[in-house]
Amino acid sequence: MRIVDSAGLPEPIFRAVLNDPYTPGDADVSVTGLLKPSRQWALERQHWEEVELEAADRLYALMGQCGHALLERAAGRDPEALISSLAAIAASEDSVLDRIDAVESLLARWYADAAFSEFRLFAELGGWRISGQVDYLTRERKITDYKFCSVYVAKEGAKPEWIAQQNLYRWLCRRHDIDVSGGAQIVAIFRDWSKRKARHGEHPRTQAQVFELPLWSNEETERYALERMKSHREALLLLLPHCTPEERWQRPEGYAVVGQGKKRAMRVLPNLEEAEAWIQNWQAENAKAKKPKKGAAATLLLQERKSEPIRCADYCVVADFCSQYQAELAAERESGIGDPPADAEGDDLEKGAAAPEDACAGDPPADGPSDFNEN
Repeated sequence: MRIVDSAGLPEPIFRAVLNDPYTPGDADVSVTGLLKPSRQWALERQHWEEVELEAADRLYALMGQCGHALLERAAGRDPEALISSLAAIAASEDSVLDRIDAVESLLARWYADAAFSEFRLFAELGGWRISGQVDYLTRERKITDYKFCSVYVAKEGAKPEWIAQQNLYRWLCRRHDIDVSGGAQIVAIFRDWSKRKARHGEHPRTQAQVFELPLWSNEETERYALERMKSHREALLLLLPHCTPEERWQRPEGYAVVGQGKKRAMRVLPNLEEAEAWIQNWQAENAKAKKPKKGAAATLLLQERKSEPIRCADYCVVADFCSQYQAELAAERESGIGDPPADAEGDDLEKGAAAPEDACAGDPPADGPSDFNEN
């Protein structure tokens, strides 16, 4: 992959983007890779050397990495103190057995009293080697992942892929006999949070919110992982499956009700009749209010929205190489309208060199990326 800087970012920022330290380690697939659409994952492996990415599109990832680096302070461990204690035990005149006992006791206390951050684990399953990097393991042995995201997430709750991701990390930990009995949680940190908006409405009260996650058994987690691996293998060896509307973050057709001078829709309705009815109801309620909105504040506009695959259009680094998406763009150009055609048959995946794993993973909600950190 080649990173370019058409936007002319300040040199330190551009260099920080270039010097991304991420690596999935010696693995066939990372947890993040398992969660990707199989079509996207396979195309990245085939075309990785041809991908060109704007540095400005990696700024969310850079900010996420900065946040994670700061949150490593929370672990509170002092490796130098541990090393000094181990050296003192080694230099003592106690018997070998006594020194072994002392080391085991020291390590047990150190492990029991410590939280752990940013550690990568590996495990074999179904013939593949899987890797995953845990953000934080609390002293209560709860897997914790930090997501730097939009306040939109607060309305929708924890995403299915977040639940799968953290349960895969718990599975990796259990494979290494690491205690994760405390459960799993997401700590969402809202980059677009507003203190003023938090005083009313549905805006989160604070800039950070915790989402407790449902837990899967080992059997459920392995079944999920094996299903994803099967789909990925088929994408590599047989036919590229078409990405589903859910995988593409397909925005449905509809009519957006927008206040005059505003960008964000107040409501999006599936058809014109429902949209007009919603406006009439809103105007009736506004007329009854003690302080009704007037003028521009009371003027509502309707905007027709075409169906659009958000991931393909803005967040997939191999969209230029995807025949599914390119065929839709070609059909739009020919018809002069924005409606993509129905899916055609899948296409053969040409053989190509394997690529670095998951170096541009993204995880955006409907209105933008939430956390471009790869694990």
